[in-house]
Order: sequence, then structure tokens, then C-alpha cells
Amino acid sequence: MGISPIRLFYLLLSSFFLGIGLGILYDVHRIIRVLFGVQYSKKALPERLLRPIPIIGRPLGKIRQGRVKNISLTVLVFLQDVFLMTVAGAGIVILNYAWNDGRFRIYTVVALFAGFLIYYFTLGKLVIYLSECIVFLLRATFSIFFFILSYPFVKTLSFLWKIIKRMQFNLQKTIANQRKKVYNIHKEKECFEAADRGFL
Repeated sequence: MGISPIRLFYLLLSSFFLGIGLGILYDVHRIIRVLFGVQYSKKALPERLLRPIPIIGRPLGKIRQGRVKNISLTVLVFLQDVFLMTVAGAGIVILNYAWNDGRFRIYTVVALFAGFLIYYFTLGKLVIYLSECIVFLLRATFSIFFFILSYPFVKTLSFLWKIIKRMQFNLQKTIANQRKKVYNIHKEKECFEAADRGFL
């Protein structure tokens, strides 16, 4: 029993869109790498994006290359590549089973690469060019969210810390006064004993 041409066309089309999906996944991986300090674009983040962000009131600053040790970054890239290849292989197998009764067609791999390369050299170029801006927006969003969540706790802890420091100061002052009183009493007692012995 043969496979209808329409099913083979759907197999070709599905492989092409799988390639585009892999291109998007690869860009997600690259943005994650930018978060860890890899710089793909030749131009640095525009200075206007380094101004103080709203609510927080301070700039985030640039992500500098080498914040993560080379070995950690190498492991991250390796795991991402293994995951990408696994998804690609599993996708090809599933598509061939779904549309071609499990028989492998070489043009599915060609269509996958075509979809990936078309995305990579069009939208992928734009995404990676804007990667630092995307990372900046992600960091700014998470920073604002974290700031809003942590603000009440920080203010409460700051207030409690001031109270504790004030109590500590008052306690140290009280102890110093008591020591001074004890010292004066002791000296006064020594003077009276010396007077009784006729030294004064």
C-alpha cells in the first residue's frame, strides 16, 4: 500500500516547520548563553539602556564576559546542543511515523535543515542582534518583580535592625554607666579605708 502524495507533502511541510521550531529553540539557548555572559552581537548594549530603570531607580549595568567559569559555560553549551539534537532526531522519527508509516525519507532532513537555516539567517539574525536588549528587558523585569516582592521585607528588616542597634547602644551605655558607678564606689571605699588607716 502506497503513501498518498498529500501525506508526503504534509510530511515535507511538517519537517520544514520543525526546522523553524528548532531555530527558535536554538535562539532561546543563545539568549540563555547571553545571560551567562556570551556576547554574540558586535555592538555593545546602547548606553541609553544603562540608565536607571523605573521603580528600582538604579541601572542594571552590562553583563560582562566571563562571569561564569569557562568549564561551566562549556557544560551548558554541550547540554543545550545535546538537547537540540535529541529534539531534532525525535521530531524526524515522529513525523516519519505519523505521515509515512515509519519509513524514512531523506527529504525530511533536508526540509528540516532548510527551515532551520531560513529562520537562522532571517529572524534569527535579528533576534541575536537584539539579544542583549532582550536580556536587559528580562533582567529589568525580574529585578523590578523581585524588588516589589522584597521591598516590604527589606523595610521591615531595616526597621528591626535600627531598633536592635538602638537597644544595643542603650545597653552598652547602661553597662558603661554601671561599671563607672562600681568603679567610683570601689575607689571611694578604698579612700575611706586608707583614711581609717591614717593615710589621709
